[in-house]
Parts: sequence; C-alpha cells; structure tokens
Amino acid sequence: YLGGTAAANKLDDYEEGTWTGTLTGNNSAPSTAITATGTYTKIGRSVTAVISFSNKDSTGVSGNIVVTGLPFTAAAGGLGAGWNSRSNTGTGTTNGVMSYISSTNDMNLVNGLGSAITWVSAGTGTYAGYSITYEV
Repeated sequence: YLGGTAAANKLDDYEEGTWTGTLTGNNSAPSTAITATGTYTKIGRSVTAVISFSNKDSTGVSGNIVVTGLPFTAAAGGLGAGWNSRSNTGTGTTNGVMSYISSTNDMNLVNGLGSAITWVSAGTGTYAGYSITYEV
C-alpha cells in the first residue's frame, strides 16, 4: 500500500525480471549478434529497462544505434525517457543522450538536438549501457 491502507492505495501491479537485448545498427547488424541480459521493473503501466554491453565485438555494424528486445511492447506513440552511459559506440554518445521507442518497439538513441546517434567505431572492445523508462 502507498499512502494508506485504502483499496485505492494498493499497489497491485509490480514486476521485476530479466530480458535479452540486442545492440545493433539500423543499416546493418554486426557479424555476430551483440546480446546481453538486462533487468526491468514494471509498476502499473510504467516500465524501466536497463542493460549493459561489455567488451563486445561490433564488427560489421552501421547506421543508427538501436537496442532491440525490450521486455514489453510500448503504448501507442512509443515515447520514453532514456539515459546512455559513456560508450565508445557512436558520435555524441556522452552521458545524458536520450532514447525513444520506435514503431517497431526498438530503443533508438538521439542527442540533445533530436538527431540519431550513429555508429562510428566498430570492432572489438565495444562497451555501452542504457536505461529507458516507457509506458505500456
């Protein structure tokens, strides 16, 4: 219960779990899929998903940075607020890069001006961490 014991204050939809995400590009995928296990917390219609990719090989990837496999399908409109840890994956990938969910339910990264973050460095030693909160 939140804020009292009345029925309206009962938290009746809470879930935690894991999900498998794939880090890729919208033009081409890497030669070997870049996957990792992330965690999520769902409270009512709000989902927060977190994932970290550590020392992965991104050879062959190109285009905009995309994370697929989110644990729940986003509500129509697909908006979400995201955060990107410092990574070596693409242009402008510094703390505070925002994310949104596309019509295909993928997490896409954008900079402060709303432009897509693109892959500029591919190969061994790829590190990236992402978090997004969205509505289902």
